[in-house]
Amino acid sequence: MNRLILDKFSQRASNIFVVTDTIVLQHLQNTLKLKRGGIINVCIIDRGLGSAKIIALSEQSVQLEVIAESPGLPAKCHLIVALNRPPMMKRILEHGTTQGIKSFHFIKAELSEKSYLQSKVLQEQEFIKYTNLGLAQSGHYFQRPQLSVTPYFNIVKTVDKKFVLDGRGLPLSTEERPFTQEFTLALGPERGWTQEELAAFLDRGFQAINLGPSTLRVEHALYYGLGQIGLFQINCKDD
Repeated sequence: MNRLILDKFSQRASNIFVVTDTIVLQHLQNTLKLKRGGIINVCIIDRGLGSAKIIALSEQSVQLEVIAESPGLPAKCHLIVALNRPPMMKRILEHGTTQGIKSFHFIKAELSEKSYLQSKVLQEQEFIKYTNLGLAQSGHYFQRPQLSVTPYFNIVKTVDKKFVLDGRGLPLSTEERPFTQEFTLALGPERGWTQEELAAFLDRGFQAINLGPSTLRVEHALYYGLGQIGLFQINCKDD
């Protein structure tokens, strides 16, 4: 945990927060060895990053006062992702949030199991749990991603810069024009997109990109894809 998560549920005044989560309390006291007066880095959901002083600490709660605050980085990726096994979706939510996902759009692809729609991972409480873990680890992002779930194949309209991961596409070229704006990335189920689904993406202006000859696990394809796209966003001016 790089930063302690603070949100509207723990807020008591403008800069005063109270956290009662037992796992967090154990981490503060047993792992970090923090006491009253200690300083810890925090992520204030949808507000920014900063540091807070512990003004009271017990086995039941910790009370903190935010003493410094700064803006974090804005998340830029809208992720269209086919329904996958629940353990896989947990990792996508957590680690995708760490890497700057602004919105998750889970869809029922042709080769997705319909039963995955009933996964608890997609319920609000679980979604908050895993995205909080991602933001706590990130150290840069502070906005909780948005979530949408559709029980059918639906290519949501997000932004103009669009990529779909598929082994039939081409590698990202070193001649790709750099960009800094928000973008959409589409990630298929474990068995991949069907030919018809890929054609639907291409018809809507998506660029199919190939990450190499190996077959990757879904979450690894996400990390690798975001990493490659990120190379075109470093030190670039807007189009």
